[in-house]
Amino acid sequence: DGTIADIGAFYFDQSLPVIEDLIITIDVNDIIMSWTEIPDAVSYNIYRSDEPYFDISLITPIASVTQPEFVDENVLPEGPYFYIVTYEY
Repeated sequence: DGTIADIGAFYFDQSLPVIEDLIITIDVNDIIMSWTEIPDAVSYNIYRSDEPYFDISLITPIASVTQPEFVDENVLPEGPYFYIVTYEY
């Protein structure tokens, strides 16, 4: 009759896709990384540290690429190296 307001609730998933399949290959002094492309991603940022747990807000990415792949060239064999890959829309 128009006197009662309709009330409802619904779930809207707002989670962003996650890079889950980062593949790392070592080739002499290069570390080759690839992953599945994230739809609508404009660029990917690659962060590297010698610590396994690091805060990317405290460092600058070592690279920004537009394709889902990156080669970290001339790394030292002593390592270790730890990576985080993020993306931007």
